[in-house]
Amino acid sequence: MTGFLPSVLPPALLPHSDAPDSWVDRLLLAGPGGEECLRLGAPLDRDALRALVEEQSERLSAAGLGPGGTAALRLPPSVAFVAVLLACWRLGAQVALLDHRLTDHEIDAAVARLAPQVLVGSAHRSAAALRGFSEVEPVAVPLADGRPARTGHALIQLSSGSTGPAKVIARTATDLLRELDCYRRLVEFPGEGERVVLLSSVVHVLGLVGGLLNSLHARVALTVPERMTAAGILAEVAASDRPTTV
Repeated sequence: MTGFLPSVLPPALLPHSDAPDSWVDRLLLAGPGGEECLRLGAPLDRDALRALVEEQSERLSAAGLGPGGTAALRLPPSVAFVAVLLACWRLGAQVALLDHRLTDHEIDAAVARLAPQVLVGSAHRSAAALRGFSEVEPVAVPLADGRPARTGHALIQLSSGSTGPAKVIARTATDLLRELDCYRRLVEFPGEGERVVLLSSVVHVLGLVGGLLNSLHARVALTVPERMTAAGILAEVAASDRPTTV
């Protein structure tokens, strides 16, 4: 995506309008309620995740987020990140992911550029750098200068900016589903009943689509190590006898 359209989109082109109805519930959250889907310290089954997503949907709605709205997430890898992201999509909003390690100045610049209507951050400082995940309480702050979606994209990400100004990278809901279908077609890629130990950041595309979203879609149990050290990763791999991919 090289720029924004000048005005609010017609309903037929709003974020998620290109995807099947209730695609988050049907393609990411569906499955047996007692089935473990995430493990960030403690196991989380699908019933528990669905309840957390519903709770965050209500909180975000109270902050003014709805269909065609825009939200930016500044959350570390966490159960809260997953619940807020899925809740935003369930509400029909466009979501921009901001790396929680960015400075306040970098966050301010990104917010000025993207103009989200709601900024979701954590109530407390996140965990130390070597921790794989954090336990945070998300806080949704409405922004007076925010603007509704001006494209039909569901996901907005920023490049690292290591070789120049950060580039805006966008995907529609159909783009995401197409990528998930590509992963499903890979013979050796993790499938139902298997397990993934995720080392990539969920803010970036490999960790987000190939890791988190594919695991939810393919019903693969996703684990994030408590410590991103060699010992911490090996301990997490050895913690289960299920087929495991790192």
